[in-house]
Amino acid sequence: MDLKFPAPLRPGDVVGVTSPSSGASGPLQARLDEAVAAVRRAGLRVVVGACMDGARHISAPAAERAAELQGMLLDPMIRAVVPPWGGETAIDLVDLLDWPAIARAEPTWFVGFSDIATLIAPLTLTTGWATIHGQNLMDTPYRIPAGTRYLDTRPLAALGDGLIVYVEAAGDDAATICRNLHGLRLAGFFDGAAAVLVGRTYAEPSPTLTQHEAVIDALGRLDVPIVADVECGHWAPYLPLVNGALARVEHSPARSRITQTLA
Repeated sequence: MDLKFPAPLRPGDVVGVTSPSSGASGPLQARLDEAVAAVRRAGLRVVVGACMDGARHISAPAAERAAELQGMLLDPMIRAVVPPWGGETAIDLVDLLDWPAIARAEPTWFVGFSDIATLIAPLTLTTGWATIHGQNLMDTPYRIPAGTRYLDTRPLAALGDGLIVYVEAAGDDAATICRNLHGLRLAGFFDGAAAVLVGRTYAEPSPTLTQHEAVIDALGRLDVPIVADVECGHWAPYLPLVNGALARVEHSPARSRITQTLA
């Protein structure tokens, strides 16, 4: 196989945006617009295709998505194709693309990850085009969250001997909970915690991760007591927890108790 590397992008080059899998519109339109604007601020021109509908798990019927993607890959004016993000079923385009025609064309950068990997891998393996497994358009520009002033727990932690933090979730699966708790920990939400209470949940496990394991994976390194299956939030009897109260938590095999003092 002879590998073919597309030319580096230069100011004024055209970037094509199409959704071979899931689209981005409606509530997502503002985020898409900002990502497109960021590319334009970098000195590139942007052409947004018609297959962008985010109402369903696919942006358009498979034949339309395949035609638009192939059209961009074969258009000599388009120097890179960057989908907004992945999705679920990009695989339905694999046998609809004209791979020999693509192989004969001058290569264009095709960038993405997640479900887009379903397309960039065969593009490289069948045509010899180099592709980029990298951030999707909706990740541009990406900034690591610096936390939020609305969830700064430090002032409250300073009032006592440490903070008792409670968390609970209604329906996210264990993998999502794990990611969310890691994010909260990295953002400093648990800084100063003396203990963490975790609400009992109806939410589903992931295939290889239980809800309990998700909590330990994300919060175990805090090295503070973690009490699971507290019957607060979405689980009866909906234990009231007073934000700002002084609290003492007792937990043993025989009894669990929280005493809250309003002072």
